[in-house]
Amino acid sequence: RTATEVQAHELSILSNVLQEALVPDLTETKVIRALLGATALLLHQPQTRINLFLHQWQTGSNYQHTPRPMWYQFILHHGNILTENHIVNGNPGLVGHVFQTGKTLLIPDVTEEPWCYHYVAGSPIAKTRAELDIPIKAGDMVIGVLNIESDIVAAFGEAEKAAGERLAHVAGLALSNVQRQEQLHNVLRAMSAVTEPTGLQETLASIVTVLRETFPELSCLTIWYRLPRSEELILGPNFGLRDEAAVVDKLYDKDNAVWDVMQSDGPIWAESVVSEPRLHTGFAQRERVRSTAAFPLRFNDDLVGAMFLNYRTPHQFTRQEKYLFALLAQVVTASVRDAAHLEEALREKERLAVIGEIGEIVGTALEIETVLEAILVRLDLRFPHFKPYVLLYDEKERRLEMTTASLRFYPLHRSHFAHLRQVPLAEPTLVSEAARMSLISHQVQELLARNVADYVAYVPVMAETRSQLCLTLMDAGRLLGVFSLECAQLDGFTEGDVATLRGIGHQISLALERVQRSRQLQFQQTVAGAMAWASELAHEINSEVGLMRYRANWIMEDAADAAQVRQWAEEIEAGAERLVTTMAMSGTQAWRAEEEPYLLDEVLRQWVLELVHKRNVPVEVCFELGCGGVRLRWFSGALRRVVNHLVHNALDALFEDKMVLRGEKRPLLTIFTHHNGNWVEVQVRDNGPGIAEAVRQTVLQEPRSTKEGARRGYGLLFARSLIENMQGDLRLLPSEPGTGATFTIGLPINDEATTGSAAVPARKGQLGD
Repeated sequence: RTATEVQAHELSILSNVLQEALVPDLTETKVIRALLGATALLLHQPQTRINLFLHQWQTGSNYQHTPRPMWYQFILHHGNILTENHIVNGNPGLVGHVFQTGKTLLIPDVTEEPWCYHYVAGSPIAKTRAELDIPIKAGDMVIGVLNIESDIVAAFGEAEKAAGERLAHVAGLALSNVQRQEQLHNVLRAMSAVTEPTGLQETLASIVTVLRETFPELSCLTIWYRLPRSEELILGPNFGLRDEAAVVDKLYDKDNAVWDVMQSDGPIWAESVVSEPRLHTGFAQRERVRSTAAFPLRFNDDLVGAMFLNYRTPHQFTRQEKYLFALLAQVVTASVRDAAHLEEALREKERLAVIGEIGEIVGTALEIETVLEAILVRLDLRFPHFKPYVLLYDEKERRLEMTTASLRFYPLHRSHFAHLRQVPLAEPTLVSEAARMSLISHQVQELLARNVADYVAYVPVMAETRSQLCLTLMDAGRLLGVFSLECAQLDGFTEGDVATLRGIGHQISLALERVQRSRQLQFQQTVAGAMAWASELAHEINSEVGLMRYRANWIMEDAADAAQVRQWAEEIEAGAERLVTTMAMSGTQAWRAEEEPYLLDEVLRQWVLELVHKRNVPVEVCFELGCGGVRLRWFSGALRRVVNHLVHNALDALFEDKMVLRGEKRPLLTIFTHHNGNWVEVQVRDNGPGIAEAVRQTVLQEPRSTKEGARRGYGLLFARSLIENMQGDLRLLPSEPGTGATFTIGLPINDEATTGSAAVPARKGQLGD
């Protein structure tokens, strides 16, 4: 054939390929079939195999999974049968080399060096000698390789190479048109998918999924948005980030690109971020970003946020991509703005609802655990992504104690940090740090850890926690406790959340204050009522006591030979004296001073040993006395009454313990004293069954017994009243079940006082300081 005929034949073949790429029902398969057929017609050589390799990306079912590069190999067999093979991860031999370089390879014999080291046989029966590999480009980007192999050495020359390159140019136009059409359809579908959800998080997740599916070669995507009426920027759903914590943490750095992009007039196309100062930031260096398309999300004058499409390999943005990205950015802006406004309205409604519900709870319940449990239930329903808990402050022990109600929502007791149910203020934790701040300022403090990994004081009780908010609970400058919440998201608390939780914290403070005052009032009413009852009987009892003394004296004077009668008379005398002492203590004399001060450790040892001897029980008594030389003037009869009551209770508990009764545990009673400055503490400990936590919280507030199944008693209330009349305090310390009970008496040292109204030095230390 003449040269003209050859050119006409080639143009006819190329025209057919282009026509196939312009039909209305365009598909990639039709174009590939036409391209492979055209190659066979153009070369028209025997013992030739023609393959088309297209390079694409494979995405997983989860948009967070990194896409994998994949080769699709297409082969047209006899009978116009098209087969497809997948090659995952890696470049197939010489084809991969052409894809990387973008240059045609014309190899006379692949078995010779250096080609033999790179050649990969298409099939086990192939006997390829000559090979022609031609890159197919869309613009300057290689999207595939036309691979032609022959069993004949030097089967292809410069003429075949030139013809193949012309065909590859047409193939690039046809395939890029297919890809553009497919991307456009995907974007249109994406726009529909993005505008369907109404919730903010659902909208953002839909945007990320759509971008991942439409542009799988993207390495990393971040979308920042701002809630209405707020200057706070929030990182939305994303993919491909290697260090999300650093992205959030560095948001307010001077070189952060988010603010610059939001203020820019339009998109920033940075095929090399090194050449774009606004994007060549710490983020680009940490994430190893090479190319970026950044979009300000702006609706009229409303700054909605910013979107970043990042590539870790150099990327050239085609006109088609720029058009589609800009179109998507407009849809994202409108969708995020509408969803954010709706989300803000719903959150405001929820905030008002939850504050109203909690206000009702605070106004109706009086038991603190009941109040806290109801509040935490509401919080769990309204804010399921938060883990809330409340710690109450023990001023005397200078520590925070986790409430029982909190353990339902924050299972501290099932972790390796169960000991932190009681947190000393000196312990390096976020809750104790917030408490210390309030003790210094006497005001409510809030500590917001946007990323807990940045705080040395953070204790990883819950492995999933990424951010934490601590709000102190105050009453007239006095610390009541700490209200804390943990979140599994970085920077998981919005300004609206913090405002709502601040209001809830105030409600909890009111509840604590109300319950504490109610308990104090109840205690005072109970003791006052009991004292009034005792006072009414005082006159009659004193009269009877006078008769008992008279008769006792008569017996001792006129019945000297009756030993038994004398013994009874002595017991009557002693009993009468005890009644008089008891009646004296029921009045206002409990705090009166002794004429001579007494040694505390000495009288304690005497009182306890006498009582144990009188009870005649086999108990080991251990004295750990640290107040040697400390003298008190407080009415010894009142103090003895309290100590005797506590020792009686301890002995009763010990010999009701089943382990003690079975001989499996040795009963032990410990008397411990300690003084610190102008304050002394006395502890009465036993190793019995202990007191249940629910009982411990109210045993010194209302009439009840520490013994299981016993009737309500006033003994501990009287004991507390007596100690408080001496300007001291009586406490029951927390303990684990089965480890016994420990009551602590705290008293100021008043060896210089002459009356109970004298000035008493303030307490300066704590037991164990």
